[in-house]
Amino acid sequence: MNEKKLMAISIVLILLTIIILTLAQTIYLKGQKTIDSVNSFEDCQKAGYPIAEIYPKQCFLPDGQSFTREVPGDGVMCTMDAKECPDGSYVGRTGPNCDFSPCPGEVDNVNCPEDIKTCPSGKDVTRIPPRCEFAPCL
Repeated sequence: MNEKKLMAISIVLILLTIIILTLAQTIYLKGQKTIDSVNSFEDCQKAGYPIAEIYPKQCFLPDGQSFTREVPGDGVMCTMDAKECPDGSYVGRTGPNCDFSPCPGEVDNVNCPEDIKTCPSGKDVTRIPPRCEFAPCL
């Protein structure tokens, strides 16, 4: 009788091992199918993979692949200088060519020469669209 109990326990353990291995393989293969369908940051994020909270954000797959979130204008680093507008406000540079943003009331599509005029006070002024005349010396 002990041999029959031992044999029954062995069979049960073998069956449980087979079931566990089958489940593990199914879960692994399901994960592989998900990984194969990921082709972008958005796909990776939708699939629920971890997102690194860095700039720009990155999503990592278990197999080591990573996808970086594309940011419009990314890769363009403009200097942080500013241009004083005729109304006293200031504008900064924007991509992709790092041109100064238009001042309030300026026409956006006019590109004036980038030369500088030094006023008697020592202040430098630039040309102002739309007619590209130098800003007044104040």
